[in-house]
Amino acid sequence: MTLSTSFPLSQAPEGARLRILAFTQETFWHNRLSDLGIHPGSVVEVMKATGPNLPMVVKRGAGRIMVDAVLKHDILVETWSDK
Repeated sequence: MTLSTSFPLSQAPEGARLRILAFTQETFWHNRLSDLGIHPGSVVEVMKATGPNLPMVVKRGAGRIMVDAVLKHDILVETWSDK
Protein backbone atom coordinates (compact mmCIF):
# COMPACT_ATOMS: atom_id res chain seq x y z
CA MET A 1 0.00 0.00 0.00
CA THR A 2 1.46 3.35 -0.95
CA LEU A 3 0.90 6.49 1.07
CA SER A 4 2.42 9.36 -0.91
CA THR A 5 3.92 10.57 -4.17
CA SER A 6 7.52 10.07 -5.27
CA PHE A 7 10.54 12.04 -4.07
CA PRO A 8 14.34 11.57 -4.09
CA LEU A 9 15.84 9.28 -1.46
CA SER A 10 17.96 12.25 -0.35
CA GLN A 11 14.82 13.88 1.14
CA ALA A 12 13.84 10.91 3.32
CA PRO A 13 14.12 11.21 7.11
CA GLU A 14 15.69 8.63 9.42
CA GLY A 15 13.34 5.76 10.19
CA ALA A 16 11.30 6.14 7.00
CA ARG A 17 10.19 2.93 5.22
CA LEU A 18 10.33 3.48 1.49
CA ARG A 19 9.69 1.63 -1.74
CA ILE A 20 12.19 2.22 -4.53
CA LEU A 21 10.38 3.40 -7.68
CA ALA A 22 13.17 4.12 -10.15
CA PHE A 23 16.71 5.27 -10.78
CA THR A 24 16.82 8.53 -12.72
CA GLN A 25 20.10 7.36 -14.32
CA GLU A 26 21.59 3.98 -15.13
CA THR A 27 25.27 3.84 -14.18
CA PHE A 28 27.64 1.19 -12.89
CA TRP A 29 26.83 2.25 -9.31
CA HIS A 30 23.07 2.02 -9.84
CA ASN A 31 23.58 -1.48 -11.26
CA ARG A 32 25.73 -2.32 -8.23
CA LEU A 33 22.93 -1.18 -5.89
CA SER A 34 20.55 -3.44 -7.82
CA ASP A 35 22.95 -6.34 -7.27
CA LEU A 36 22.79 -5.57 -3.53
CA GLY A 37 18.97 -5.63 -3.50
CA ILE A 38 18.28 -1.92 -3.88
CA HIS A 39 16.19 -1.87 -7.06
CA PRO A 40 12.75 -0.70 -8.21
CA GLY A 41 10.11 -2.49 -6.14
CA SER A 42 12.30 -3.17 -3.12
CA VAL A 43 11.47 -1.76 0.31
CA VAL A 44 14.18 -0.13 2.42
CA GLU A 45 14.38 1.67 5.76
CA VAL A 46 16.53 4.77 6.27
CA MET A 47 18.88 4.01 9.15
CA LYS A 48 21.06 7.14 8.99
CA ALA A 49 20.06 10.29 7.13
CA THR A 50 22.87 12.83 6.86
CA GLY A 51 23.33 16.20 5.21
CA PRO A 52 22.78 16.81 1.50
CA ASN A 53 26.44 16.24 0.56
CA LEU A 54 27.00 13.18 2.76
CA PRO A 55 26.14 9.50 2.26
CA MET A 56 23.11 7.83 3.84
CA VAL A 57 22.65 4.33 5.28
CA VAL A 58 19.63 2.22 4.31
CA LYS A 59 18.54 -1.19 5.55
CA ARG A 60 17.33 -3.89 3.16
CA GLY A 61 16.45 -7.12 4.92
CA ALA A 62 19.24 -7.87 7.39
CA GLY A 63 21.83 -5.86 5.43
CA ARG A 64 22.79 -2.23 5.64
CA ILE A 65 24.08 -0.34 2.63
CA MET A 66 25.71 3.08 2.44
CA VAL A 67 24.34 5.13 -0.46
CA ASP A 68 26.66 7.75 -1.93
CA ALA A 69 25.73 11.43 -1.62
CA VAL A 70 25.31 11.73 -5.41
CA LEU A 71 23.40 8.46 -5.88
CA LYS A 72 20.82 9.24 -3.20
CA HIS A 73 19.58 12.14 -5.35
CA ASP A 74 19.09 9.77 -8.34
CA ILE A 75 16.83 7.26 -6.56
CA LEU A 76 13.09 7.95 -6.62
CA VAL A 77 11.11 6.52 -3.69
CA GLU A 78 7.69 6.66 -2.09
CA THR A 79 6.62 6.22 1.51
CA TRP A 80 5.64 2.63 2.23
CA SER A 81 3.60 0.83 4.85
CA ASP A 82 2.74 -2.88 5.10
CA LYS A 83 -0.54 -1.99 6.81
